Amino acid sequence: KVDTSYQARIMNQLHRLGGSYDWDCVTFTMGPVSIWVLQCRHSADASQSPSKVVIETFCRLHEGGILYRANCLVNWCVKL
Repeated sequence: KVDTSYQARIMNQLHRLGGSYDWDCVTFTMGPVSIWVLQCRHSADASQSPSKVVIETFCRLHEGGILYRANCLVNWCVKL
């Protein structure tokens, strides 16, 4: 079960950071380690299931070196 109590807070943080997204097409998914906030894909891909979009996006970001595994601290403040 996805905890929806932080969705508004996450959206507010993205707005405050200046994110330029299609705010009418946002999907929240819960992974085993993190919460990903993904913008839906456009046109033909918009019909894909959210989980398929998550997997494809995760793989693309990992292959591009944007997502990686490391032993390090990650600063995240739930009070923002």
